[in-house]
Amino acid sequence: MNFDKQYVSQLISVSANNHHLSNEKIEAIGLLKEMILSQTPLDERLKQMKKVTEFAKLAIRLTDVYTYLHQSKIDFQKLSEKFNEHSKLLNKEIAMFLDSVNITQLNAAIFKLEQFIAAQQKVNAPKKAAETKPQVSSFIEEEKVSSILKYDEDSLNDLTFQEYEIAIMRPVKHLDNLFKRIGIEDIFHDEYTTYSKVLLRNAELSDKFGIEIISNMHRIVAKSLLLIKHRELMPGKETIEAMRACLIVIVALVKGKEVDISVYLNRAEEFGRKIKMMKVKE
Repeated sequence: MNFDKQYVSQLISVSANNHHLSNEKIEAIGLLKEMILSQTPLDERLKQMKKVTEFAKLAIRLTDVYTYLHQSKIDFQKLSEKFNEHSKLLNKEIAMFLDSVNITQLNAAIFKLEQFIAAQQKVNAPKKAAETKPQVSSFIEEEKVSSILKYDEDSLNDLTFQEYEIAIMRPVKHLDNLFKRIGIEDIFHDEYTTYSKVLLRNAELSDKFGIEIISNMHRIVAKSLLLIKHRELMPGKETIEAMRACLIVIVALVKGKEVDISVYLNRAEEFGRKIKMMKVKE
């Protein structure tokens, strides 16, 4: 058994034992550990777990643990002390995980996760010569942001997961540039609407693939742009940085980056709650 999987598995057990466990919760922990100990490399499993709502926050915390195990010079004399520290940090996420799912939901989430992993493995597998020819829709091939809106429903429904990731990443650089220009008011009025439509389309696309966090991040930024357009929300530094936090979460989850995004996710979700009750003018 890999050291990192054994470490994380025991970490989950110890953290779970700090809570009152019903029979169903004991079963849930067993399924979680079984999933961690599966043949899939732990780093790849954690990347894909971040895309499944039920596992996302737990995966972010476990990624911090994985990073420590692989990027730090481990002092084995202090490993027990570090293990206890990791266990305490994991307590909140374990509690939230156990309170948010039942066995039926957990099995559905695991099934979704395995689909993501299978899709990624298919992308990474060597391709036959006949399969290397690009087969993406015009929706994916378009470079300009305005062109992202030009697609038909059939091409949307037929997108592979790899094409989905390309579609989500396509407007990122344009959006980052937009945030800079909003700060100095160097933006055309109709750009707010155009970018908002792009974001809402990608939110719908994320819904089709069952990735709720990425969908929510898109919807928060889309609404923010429309609120700014109608001056219901002022484009100050705090607002711009909150929208950028949403963008960072999107990129990190789609690209599977080994970074701690909990600060950005918390900031984005707090901003989302702030604007939730604000009305967008027609």
